[in-house]
Amino acid sequence: MNKENLIVTSEMVQGLAIMCQKILIEKEFVCKDMIREYYIKFDTIGKLDKEPLVAATSVDNNDIPYMLFRNTMVINEARELVAHESVHLAQIFNGYYMPGFNYTTWYGAKIEKNANNDPNYKDMPWEEEAIMWAEIIIYELKK
Repeated sequence: MNKENLIVTSEMVQGLAIMCQKILIEKEFVCKDMIREYYIKFDTIGKLDKEPLVAATSVDNNDIPYMLFRNTMVINEARELVAHESVHLAQIFNGYYMPGFNYTTWYGAKIEKNANNDPNYKDMPWEEEAIMWAEIIIYELKK
């Protein structure tokens, strides 16, 4: 079996998420004291399949953040996806990003969310920041 096609486990994702958080702390994007309880879920009901997404970060009904990944995520895509979603998690911990169903709160302002399949979605400020910081994380992970 090709290692690049190996489906990741929750333990692998959790370990990678911890590594990403350490980098974000070292780079002073998030303070260690701000990191709180969160969890990782794998989409077993096809929720992500309804959107053109392979991962998402949100907050549950108990205000506990979580990262959601397709249960078919393979190891060669995990680093980029976990890095990106770890930034969203840090944005939530920092208190200026809160994802919602039809809107996102960004620095206290409610912004109507573009559909995830909108080509301009990556231009949303929380996505631009996550893309930029994920690149930094990936660079640091490769060292």
